[in-house]
Amino acid sequence: MFENYNNFIGQSPNDNWVIIFDDLSRQAKFGALPDNFFPWDARFDDFPSKEDICLSVRSERVDLLNLPPSVIEAQAKIKYLSIPFQLIRHLEFLPENLETLAVSGHGRIEFLESAQYPQVKRLLTGANKIKFTASNFPNLEHLEVSVDREGSMLGRLPQFARLKVLNLERCSPDVLRTVKKLKLSYLRLNGSSLASVGELGEMKSLTDLWLHNWPKLTDISPVSKLANLEELTLSYCRRIAFVGNLVGLEKMQRFLVWRCNNHILNDMALALREKGVDASSS
Repeated sequence: MFENYNNFIGQSPNDNWVIIFDDLSRQAKFGALPDNFFPWDARFDDFPSKEDICLSVRSERVDLLNLPPSVIEAQAKIKYLSIPFQLIRHLEFLPENLETLAVSGHGRIEFLESAQYPQVKRLLTGANKIKFTASNFPNLEHLEVSVDREGSMLGRLPQFARLKVLNLERCSPDVLRTVKKLKLSYLRLNGSSLASVGELGEMKSLTDLWLHNWPKLTDISPVSKLANLEELTLSYCRRIAFVGNLVGLEKMQRFLVWRCNNHILNDMALALREKGVDASSS
């Protein structure tokens, strides 16, 4: 079970965040700026106590090809970088110790074919038009992405040999057929019109599964085949009628039901609590 999931995805304490704008005057009109807001040419010497910096660039006008000396000096400290999708086309290199790259916005994202970022373990983006390969991110362990209608990225997922954590928006039968082949530990599937989880029951490596917003889902019984499952979360899945033998999952430690309004799931939560599982329904 990913007890430190927030750490795994690269979230650091708030005092490690550095928010960068190209023009702070535009932001100041909305009120006082927090202490961690800086203009793009700020001196990173002003906060030497920061060991691991989470850098968030909030402007598409920032020139990544003309970095201020202070940013270059601080590169070794940057572990988390968030940038607008418009800057991807300029992304020829990344800080050597960077672990997490987050791309904001919903436009088309296409990484340079020649670019390689072996230091990046986590890629987080909500964009549904994205193109990258295993050669871009050979050591990728964690991916959060939205699946486009053509499913253009699905066929490439098996290329990422180190991938353990996957968070996908839009789940179709093609998604299930693809992810069942992956040796994942954590899987979150957001948004689906399917009535059954079907082939997910073949994912023997899964320890954590989260299904969110499956309004037509009625059958989760295949989940009871996941012998290594430790945590199951169901949210906004109101029509579930068949749950299978979840009580028989010996490694189950946590069962969370949120906004499902389903008496069958409520009863299952009660049965699991009696077995000693941390189970709740709200």
